[in-house]
Amino acid sequence: MSEFLRLNGGQVVELKLNLPPAIEALALCPQLERLHIISPYPRNLDHIFKQGPGHPQLCKLIINVPCTGMTQPDRGMQLVIESLLNFDFSSFPNFREIHVENFVWPTTDRDVQRHPTCISFCRSAKQQGIVVFDGTGTPWRERAQLRRDR
Repeated sequence: MSEFLRLNGGQVVELKLNLPPAIEALALCPQLERLHIISPYPRNLDHIFKQGPGHPQLCKLIINVPCTGMTQPDRGMQLVIESLLNFDFSSFPNFREIHVENFVWPTTDRDVQRHPTCISFCRSAKQQGIVVFDGTGTPWRERAQLRRDR
């Protein structure tokens, strides 16, 4: 893969990989706009955004953690979100979208309480101008809080 990127990386606009790439691989693709990662190891995603000077053109990250064999599919997505929670995307000036496949936004109050990390990540991303989509293509939006006056 690295040989291919070394020779052709200047023309690559979209890259689909089975594992998170090394930051050096992204540096070989200066025109890269969309990065699609299918990763059985969701905690390995953090090094993409933690190291290096960032990426000037990257605008969309699509993450897919295969759920086959997992007893709790939501746990894989929870690990993805935890790995990206504390990142400052300011070194990625065009970054606007994260798509988390195999995951659907919690809709009931009970489900929302089970995913506090997910909610805090989406709030943080929204403050940085990033829209987070679930597997159905639905963007995250803040839920209205019900008043419970009696």
